[in-house]
Amino acid sequence: MIRIAAYVAGIAVIAGLLCTPVLWASGDGRADLPWTAQWDGVLGTSRAGLLVVLVLGLAGAVLGGHLGARVGERPPAYPPTDAPPAGMGPAQAVHLLEGRVPRRALVGTLLHAAERGAVTLERLDDGWRITAADGAVDQVTQQVVGSLVGEDGRFTARRGDATAGERLEDSIDGLAASVREWGRSSGNVSRTGVGGLSALLVVLGLVLVALCLVLRPFGMSMIGVVPGALVVCGVSMAVSGAGRRRTRRGRALWAQVGGFRRVLQSPSSKQRFDFSGRRGLYAAYLPWAVAFGCAAQWAQKYRTEVGAEPPVPPYLPAYAGDHTVAHVDALVHHVDSTISSALGAAAAARRRPSAAGLGRHARF
Repeated sequence: MIRIAAYVAGIAVIAGLLCTPVLWASGDGRADLPWTAQWDGVLGTSRAGLLVVLVLGLAGAVLGGHLGARVGERPPAYPPTDAPPAGMGPAQAVHLLEGRVPRRALVGTLLHAAERGAVTLERLDDGWRITAADGAVDQVTQQVVGSLVGEDGRFTARRGDATAGERLEDSIDGLAASVREWGRSSGNVSRTGVGGLSALLVVLGLVLVALCLVLRPFGMSMIGVVPGALVVCGVSMAVSGAGRRRTRRGRALWAQVGGFRRVLQSPSSKQRFDFSGRRGLYAAYLPWAVAFGCAAQWAQKYRTEVGAEPPVPPYLPAYAGDHTVAHVDALVHHVDSTISSALGAAAAARRRPSAAGLGRHARF
């Protein structure tokens, strides 16, 4: 009902806009039509013509609503799950939940690779060094690690390093592409048939509304309600990711991932973990919490249930042996801020005239 009310309100706004020619028109009353001559530029001079426009407008609204409904997805229930799905990394999980791959997914992926022994992380004074190792990880994580470390098996990111920022940009874009390809090849995401062309049609519809207001084809601006209704009811076709939709299998995995995130971020009074019987659980799930954006809640859950600060994960060796959550937060923040600084340096380098043509902006 809320969506229908929004559609009606949007169409009413466009209809009101199309009525503005009456403000500078004039005319006397007459007996042949239920409106005065002042409204001819808006409603035309024929009852049948206006009726046809209204019917076409209703058809446009129905068509737009149908296409828009193919894009929208109702989130499933998130039954509590105390483990992530097997065979996938944090980036795929975030993509299933949010339909995108933000930068924190890259940070979580690097921590996940370190936790699985696929890389080693070494903290420097002004950055981090990532070195490839022999641990086994999922294909997407393996691809992003390979794109970073390259043939020499090592990558160093320092604050303000534009060259490192360029490689990070490539890795972020590559991670997003790999995750989308994983979604299709795994059968968890399918194409809806609503994509870039549909978004173009929405823009074209807005242009037609403006042209109808100015040119008044067939002597009536109200014709613009036809493309206007299509635009209002089908505007969701223009949103990012409109060309993809989770399959039945993907929705089941979506629910499982959502349930896992729910447990990570929920208070211990609602969802408890047996930390005492599962040593290393905090460290194993920290990369997922970082990717989900709930690392603070995950640390608080450990603190509440165990009565002590979370241990520093062994794959973050800079503070090995310490047990202060501030150290873990500082390390994760240091990784993220190093990446941000390098990306910023790459963007700044492109803005300098001497650096024209350097790469592209990272997409988050």
